[in-house]
Amino acid sequence: MHKFEESSIKQFDWWAKNQNLFLFWFSFLNKQIAKIVNPKVNSSLLDVGCGWGLLLTHLLASGRNLKLYGIDISPLMVSTAKSAFKNVKNVEILEGSADNLPYEDNMFDYVTCILSFHHHPDSLKSLKEMHRVLKPHGKLILLDQCNNGLIRKLLLRIVDLFFQEKNTHVYAKEEMLEMFSRTGFINSTQRAQNYYRLLTVGEKK
Repeated sequence: MHKFEESSIKQFDWWAKNQNLFLFWFSFLNKQIAKIVNPKVNSSLLDVGCGWGLLLTHLLASGRNLKLYGIDISPLMVSTAKSAFKNVKNVEILEGSADNLPYEDNMFDYVTCILSFHHHPDSLKSLKEMHRVLKPHGKLILLDQCNNGLIRKLLLRIVDLFFQEKNTHVYAKEEMLEMFSRTGFINSTQRAQNYYRLLTVGEKK
């Protein structure tokens, strides 16, 4: 395992233990993302870095007969998410790395990655994996921090100090768009989300 991932596991295990401190805000954010994804009835979705499973919870509530999958590198996050969905047949949670997703090619209609991408040790490899598991014309919805502009850089410094997020990969919007293009995504769009975060959506050919 990459040392970068070992550091992330420690951090996200801490988040799992202290979920009540952040649950309201992250639940609100993931409710926003669920509306943006707006998945079709009977479609499949993988949430990479699923954490507590908040996005999957909001998607499940849509009543669209979705097949939902979540993967996270933190054992405690996975345990928490599995507990939340223990009686739900159409939700599957696994422990694993975004660099080596344990799923078949062309498996999902949607892949989401919400605020975990900057923790991935190899950004391009993660994007290639997410592209691989998407079906043709499937969509990747990726929300992460963004370092465009002085105010955003200042906010990132505050986040780094408060949450001890050191040695993470934070990109400018142009860099993120270029990585999407290199990976093979088409029709990519971007927009600011809650000001200092960047939402990038790309489609597989």
